[in-house]
Amino acid sequence: MNYRRIAISTIAVAALGLAACGSDATDPGDAVTPVVPQDTAIVDTPRADDPVDSAPAETTDPAATDDGTQGTPAAPAPGGDQMAALGEIQRAIQLAETESGGVAYKIDDEDNDDAWEVDVLLPDGTGMEVKVDRAGQNVLETENDDDADVTELPSTTLMDAISAAVAHIPGVLDDAELDDEDGRVVWKVELDQTADGDDVELHLDAATMEVVKTD
Repeated sequence: MNYRRIAISTIAVAALGLAACGSDATDPGDAVTPVVPQDTAIVDTPRADDPVDSAPAETTDPAATDDGTQGTPAAPAPGGDQMAALGEIQRAIQLAETESGGVAYKIDDEDNDDAWEVDVLLPDGTGMEVKVDRAGQNVLETENDDDADVTELPSTTLMDAISAAVAHIPGVLDDAELDDEDGRVVWKVELDQTADGDDVELHLDAATMEVVKTD
């Protein structure tokens, strides 16, 4: 804010009979001592045309909704049971890979026999199916496959795809596999018992984990 400064001074008036009137009452030889203002005080006074300070205007968060919530709520995280199931799936995949010496690219419970069937690509380009119990603790059976369904694997893993799919739409894993869809390599993950009761198949880009299709 600008202020006009007003100087308040104590001014002594000199003798009145100076030469202005041509009077000889004052001896020309007398010197007049100048008066020096004393005890000058500076007072800040607002000018009439000074702008009036005001509080900054409130801004509205563009992400806020009418009910006061902020932004779009994220997808619900997997619950405790789902997290436990994901841990068992991860152990099953790791056990199959350790048993075979390869990399898993498919998992399902096709026979509904309380076991996971994990397809693995071996270093020599052949495949192997490893059956593991549901808890991922024991190898139940192995079978070699000279004609693996895939010949090259992406930088992401089977478990990456399953975790990303369940984070997007919480549900119970039915099966997951690497596939080629119109020249695009994708992970297909099928989930049962989702929140709305439907079975859902998610297609995730194998390079970015972006969901590109939902059936």
